[in-house]
Amino acid sequence: MARIRGQWSAHRQKETDELAVMVDTFKPLMVTEEALKTDDGKYWNSWWNKIK
Repeated sequence: MARIRGQWSAHRQKETDELAVMVDTFKPLMVTEEALKTDDGKYWNSWWNKIK
C-alpha cells in the first residue's frame, strides 16, 4: 500500500474534468440487462495504468 500511496502522490492533480455521482438509496438497486451491456469490463481497472 505504501508503494501505491507514493506513486499516487507523484501524480496528484489539482482538478479534473470528470464527474462523479453518488446515489444513496433506502433499498438495493437492481442492475438491468441493458445496464450490464454498457460495461466493457475494463472501467474498474482504468485508473491503475495512470499511477504505475
